Amino acid sequence: MPPPASPLVSTDWLCCCSTPPTSPRSWHLPLKSCRLGSDRNRRRCRMSQTRPAGEIASELKQQLDGAQELDDKVERAVPLISRCFGVATDEVALFLADERKTVLHFIWPLRLKQVGFIPWSSHDSLAARTAREGRVFLNNTFASVHHASFFEKIRLKDGIAARPKPIQKIISVPMVANGEVRGVIQVSRKGEEGDELADFSMADAEMLVDLAGVLAAGL
Repeated sequence: MPPPASPLVSTDWLCCCSTPPTSPRSWHLPLKSCRLGSDRNRRRCRMSQTRPAGEIASELKQQLDGAQELDDKVERAVPLISRCFGVATDEVALFLADERKTVLHFIWPLRLKQVGFIPWSSHDSLAARTAREGRVFLNNTFASVHHASFFEKIRLKDGIAARPKPIQKIISVPMVANGEVRGVIQVSRKGEEGDELADFSMADAEMLVDLAGVLAAGL
């Protein structure tokens, strides 16, 4: 079955609630139930709400239109996306699918672009599932969910001895253009403990869907 033209937010696997409801298939994403953590994280969580979504999407399109090469487009887009969600640039991940839909290639972070790809058929990869199903996934307890974590263990910067921090919270969105999944964008929050970090909200997921559409058309 082909993916939907417009990504759907999954309600049968992931939720941003502090306490999961009894039945996984009845999970909802009420914003009032999201834990925001410290005052600092509350401020971070509101960063994406300080500007209208359309304005941010328009700026992203301008950034993409201002570059010719794929790498240049990505390097223009990622800082804007990271500021929008109050995350570091290495908490943004971008993947492009090959023409035959057999693999997802990392195009960001750059270090991961150099070391590998993800099989489209992978059942352990959230990125692959997002692409196959054409759906949006949001999880604020991601570290406790079984998933492929190999790439999380790769040091993304030189000269840093400490091991990379695991992903605690994540939004994963298909990049869809003309009804076709072109790739996947993920925004995450990394840390030793999830309680230290702000939850993502449904508003954040909706914002990322808008930006994913711009990326799909512009990359």
